[in-house]
Amino acid sequence: YALIPRSRKNEPVVQQLIRVNGLRPIFYDVDPSPDPHDAFGGHREVFECLEDLAGSWAAGDRALEVTLKYFPELDPYVVGREPEIEQLARVLAREPGCVVQVVGLGGVGKTSLVQQFLADKGPTLADAGYRGAFGCSFYRADIGQFIQDMALATVGPLAVPLPQQVERICQYVRLHRTVLVLDGVEVLADDERQVRNPYLQQIVDHVIGGRGTVILTSRVAIHGAAFEHAPVIEVAALSDEQILSFLDQWGLGGLGD
Repeated sequence: YALIPRSRKNEPVVQQLIRVNGLRPIFYDVDPSPDPHDAFGGHREVFECLEDLAGSWAAGDRALEVTLKYFPELDPYVVGREPEIEQLARVLAREPGCVVQVVGLGGVGKTSLVQQFLADKGPTLADAGYRGAFGCSFYRADIGQFIQDMALATVGPLAVPLPQQVERICQYVRLHRTVLVLDGVEVLADDERQVRNPYLQQIVDHVIGGRGTVILTSRVAIHGAAFEHAPVIEVAALSDEQILSFLDQWGLGGLGD
């Protein structure tokens, strides 16, 4: 790319650079009679253009990098969960460095809700200072696989024992604000609905210490440690009214009769 005065648009050298070298010009107008006190010397549009480009590049750099391991594909037909998504967004905005539990029966859409939240609110989270989101579903992975995958996604490949991987992950999330998504946590819970794995507790504590957020999905509320007093967002099956409203949006209202 190059910023070039529009008056030079048809110069042979400029045209050659465009055709042969692949130059992508951004033409701007020069004030032919600038004010003597004009600090830009008639080239104000250049600085305005650079300011816009810098803003665009900065916004692009703030994209939230999301890695979700062993999650199903996001259902493109997630509907009726806007209130829960907004509730989750409010909790994150209100309580930096927190745990949020998304609780409901199997199949009501807890995982899809969190996936849709990250898809919808990713730019907002990035603007708020979050560097990335990592998630793991414990329906298909154990703690060891979770740690290895999170290490790979955050600090890169590590040929060190698991405790050292946990230490490196904790150092990373302390310095880089992170959304940690733990899916299907009831799989890890004991009879008292507590998750006692020390590695997981250590990572959760450091995510919170780095002003990040831990979102867990579970069929039952989880107790103990950082989970004990966490806000709970209960996800119920869609009501008949919500289903009918969805059908009406798609012009299928008659199917509800």
